[in-house]
Amino acid sequence: MLVTLSGAVTAEIQSDARLRSLPVCQSVHPAFDVAVSTRPRVAPVRVPVVGFFGRMSPYKGLDLAIDAVETLRADGFPVSLHVVGSGIPAEARARLSNLDRAEDRWVPQREVEAAIKEFDAVLLPYIEASQSGVLAYASALGVPAVVTPVGGLLEQAEAFGSAVVSEDMAPASVADALRRLLSNKDLYEELSLAGLESSQRTMSWKRVAHDIADSAATLVR
Repeated sequence: MLVTLSGAVTAEIQSDARLRSLPVCQSVHPAFDVAVSTRPRVAPVRVPVVGFFGRMSPYKGLDLAIDAVETLRADGFPVSLHVVGSGIPAEARARLSNLDRAEDRWVPQREVEAAIKEFDAVLLPYIEASQSGVLAYASALGVPAVVTPVGGLLEQAEAFGSAVVSEDMAPASVADALRRLLSNKDLYEELSLAGLESSQRTMSWKRVAHDIADSAATLVR
């Protein structure tokens, strides 16, 4: 039995003649185990810190993140972009302004929670995605996100209920999604609370265990 964490991955398996005959258990990418809070975050009153986190693989869209932030600034909306993770390209670093910060380093597991907590919002402008571990961390910490409408990332964002989804992959659309999130205090708090609640219920490891046990029992029968 194969276990997938999104419908996008399930569809890929079913389109592969070598795999489509195998039984599939489709579950969700669950929230990570973090210091649990029941209180949602409130929108920042200072210049908001938008975080871009993880290994700097091309599919994660760092250039798109910088383009979106530059678009916001050109419109008179101040925002600080903090890029944290290994492999930040020199060209991207050169584009960051004096408002921004770049930490080019591998972040060990024990430091991930603290790093994401520093952000007011997480930006995931991915070009493609099966799902995202960064979103699973951010949601569990009550940090709202902005994501692009690609693959399993869109499913995951809707399931957590903790993100604004851009209309498309254009920098202006990503910038608009960031603006909506950071300028609407009610929306910000609503998404923060949704992430906290779903992380303990519908997007928990308990949910994944239940899905796998159910599928295994069905397979045995």
